[in-house]
Parts: sequence; structure tokens; C-alpha cells
Amino acid sequence: METWMLEHPTHGRITVECGFDAEFIERYPDWPAERDDETGEVANGTSLPVDAGAKERLQTFVENPPVRLQLTVGGEVRRRVRSVQSGKIPLSKKLGWDSEPAGNLAAMDGKPCVKISANFFDELKAVEFREGKQVVEFTPPPGSRGEKRAREMEESSFKRVLYPMLGGLGKSGWAIAVIVLGPLVSRLIGWLLDLLPEWELPDWQLPAIALPVPDLPDITLPVPTWPDWDIPFPDLTIPAWLAFLLEYTKVWVPLVIAVVLGFMAVRNHRKSEAEKRRWDSTEDETRSPSVRGG
Repeated sequence: METWMLEHPTHGRITVECGFDAEFIERYPDWPAERDDETGEVANGTSLPVDAGAKERLQTFVENPPVRLQLTVGGEVRRRVRSVQSGKIPLSKKLGWDSEPAGNLAAMDGKPCVKISANFFDELKAVEFREGKQVVEFTPPPGSRGEKRAREMEESSFKRVLYPMLGGLGKSGWAIAVIVLGPLVSRLIGWLLDLLPEWELPDWQLPAIALPVPDLPDITLPVPTWPDWDIPFPDLTIPAWLAFLLEYTKVWVPLVIAVVLGFMAVRNHRKSEAEKRRWDSTEDETRSPSVRGG
């Protein structure tokens, strides 16, 4: 089980726990785990090391039971989510399971919430606390994929921008695949249709049904006469690059969004580090009372 933590000066310790039902029930006996109908046992999953390959991660993802999520504030359980997706989870308390995954939970603007960033394999990449314009990053647990990602982004300013951009590019990947693979798929479908035998369907004669048509009155409405304006519009030719952009907006718009997300991630990281330094300085001033000379 992964436990992401943040020491907030006002809300206290905020934790986000991510794991399987069997792991949660060891820590919380009242955890509403799903049990097998025949054996009554709680299914446990397999956690892979951070250096595991994509093939092994995909196979484990298919075989594992659902990954759960729990949000705790100041030692009090606030939210329990059935599945892990990218999205925002409000800090407000709600008893029982959230019926929707984390990605579908909407936090009100300005209200305190936790933003979850997860990948396809239900692995947490990053967790952020948000309240108004305040953005503070959680500390990833040691040995997690999130810690590896944070360490690589800390060591390389290029990866600090690249990783969020790759996440944004995933949104346009399907559109790029359609443009590249679309002609090939259409040729394949046409070839398969040529292999099918030609069927001659019988020519069915449908019965002719005569329905009564009402005789509506002929109403003549006045038609206004508009002046005939002849405006000499210039004959403009759209450049080829502009025509391409207008035709493939579903591709380049996500690309632009990906670039913006990359620079926003750098800005949010700087804001997070500045906010943590401000918290530390405030805490030091509180612990060390000022000594005034007499």
C-alpha cells in the first residue's frame, strides 16, 4: 500500500492511501471489502517494483483486483473511492463509498481538495493539495513509482516539462492514430468486403397505403423587400498551413494543451516549494519566540 502525506498548517496531516482491499482491511478492520461469494476471502493483488517493464505491468494490471483510495485529514477518514483515476477529491467528509471514481468527483472552485494524477495502470504519479490558488505537492512514499518520477523531474529540468507534456499528448494520441492508421484500416475493410459473396435480395413489394390528406387553406403572407447591397469582398486565399490546422484541430489543439500543461507543471512546482518554505518559516517563528532586549 502507498501512503502519500502532507503536513498542512491548518488542516493537519492529509494522507492519501492507495491499495487493495486486503491491504486496507489489515489497517482498518471496518473497511468495506468485497469478499468472494464462495470462499468469503478478500482478494489481494501484486505490487511490482518500479523497474518493472510495461508488459509485466499490463499483465499484473489485468490480473489484480480493483485498487482503492482513501483520503484522511487529521486522522479522520473523509473519502473512500472505489477506483483510481486522475481527478479532484474534495476534503469534505462523506460516509460510505463514493459512487464515482476519483476522476469524476468534482470539487468546488476555491474549496480545499486533493488532485490525483494516475496513469493507465492505476499507479499514482502525483498528488497535490489545492485550495484557491494554493498548490502544494504531497511527498511520495519511498520506493514508489511516484518517488521515481519526482526524483527524475527534480534532477532534470527537461523532464520537469517533458513528463506533463507526455500526459497531455496522450489525449491526442487517438486522433493521431486515426490520421495515420485510418487509410490503412479503410483499405483493409475494402479488401475484406471484396471477399464476401454477392447476395441478391428479393425485391419485396410493400403495400401502398393511401392516407387522407387534409386540404389546408392557402395563406399568402407579405414578403418584405430588402435592398440589394453589393459589397466587394476581397478574394482571399487561405494558406496551406492554415487550411491544415483548420482541418486537424483535434490533433494540434491537444498538442498545444500539452505544452501549456508542461509549463504549468513547472509553475505549480515552484509555487509548491515556495509555499512549503513559507510554512517552515512560519513554524520556526512560532517555535522560537522573539527575545527583546531590555
